[in-house]
Amino acid sequence: MTARRRGTPLTTRPRVAIVGANFGGLRAAQELGSEFDVTVFDPSPWFEWLPNIHELVSRAKRPADLRLPRKRLVAAAGHRFVREAVTVIDARRGTLATAGGTVHAFDFCIVAAGGVNATSGVRGVERHAMPFRSVEQCDAIGRRLAVLMKGRKQRSIVIVGGGFAGVEALGEIMRRYRRRANLTLHIVEAGPALMPAASPKIEAAVRRHVRACDVRIHTGSAVAAITPTGVRRAAAPHRRYCTLQSSRRSHCSGHPSMPRCAVAATPTCS
Repeated sequence: MTARRRGTPLTTRPRVAIVGANFGGLRAAQELGSEFDVTVFDPSPWFEWLPNIHELVSRAKRPADLRLPRKRLVAAAGHRFVREAVTVIDARRGTLATAGGTVHAFDFCIVAAGGVNATSGVRGVERHAMPFRSVEQCDAIGRRLAVLMKGRKQRSIVIVGGGFAGVEALGEIMRRYRRRANLTLHIVEAGPALMPAASPKIEAAVRRHVRACDVRIHTGSAVAAITPTGVRRAAAPHRRYCTLQSSRRSHCSGHPSMPRCAVAATPTCS
């Protein structure tokens, strides 16, 4: 949290700017009562319920099921919502500027802007893989899969990241398409096991669950690059790369003839 300048007198009600209106920002707004003059900033009108975004992959849920209007939520806490991105915070002056060019003064500023995709330096992630961290992104994956799975052409999908998000993505793809004989699923994890932070019993249960399907689990193997034609993973010392045929350059365009797809279910950096 950024505080006002020293020596600057408070207004009748301390002015609090909150940058970001998802879980952290909204919680902060709800905890601040009417004795504060609170303004919440976010460029998106929607609060997203992220714990269930994986269900968009199977189309079990729709985007509207996981979104609520931020303006209404902030108003319910008795505060103002400004739908703009904050581009500059000047702690010394006690001001912030938005992408629309407006300047707002504050006595205290809370930054809860969330995270960004952690690519871990893997080449080609942003260009050739589909990220997995928002309603819009997971809905795009679900729609892309629906296009790919039309017809009987052989399909191959690679999930990069075998943590909880990656396993959830795997489960949702199986939920909808597990009976499709033309589908091969790969999940690649750099660690020695799926969901490294979880109990080994959970990983064992996951492995038992996927046995009936064409699911190939690659643990202990970091991804070196994602190319227009495959996912290159670091392999044994005697062989530099092993390529999984997975993605193509134009897969994000939704071209109906594309047979492959790569999903990057990697962690985020705050």
